Amino acid sequence: MLQEYHTTLCDTLNAMGYSKKIITLDALRKDYDDKTIYGLFGACCILPLVLDDKGIEQESILEKGAGDIPEVLNGEFYKKALQRMLPEFDEKGAFTC
Repeated sequence: MLQEYHTTLCDTLNAMGYSKKIITLDALRKDYDDKTIYGLFGACCILPLVLDDKGIEQESILEKGAGDIPEVLNGEFYKKALQRMLPEFDEKGAFTC
């Protein structure tokens, strides 16, 4: 998928007449791997909001505090998605200090 993104990026920049050096696929892969922690943040913090079809009311979270876990975090779909992603995050060094 990253290769497809890179191809589309290069084609688009060339079509727009971009004259500066365009990032290589290898450099993009390294940059992507170096930013794995952002993907982990998204998987743990953003993905539940995206998957929650009811929406999470910010006011109720602020009033109740963090003690009440939103339903979506206990959902099977979220758990399965996270279980598939965690080994990849680990492989990319997201849990290494």
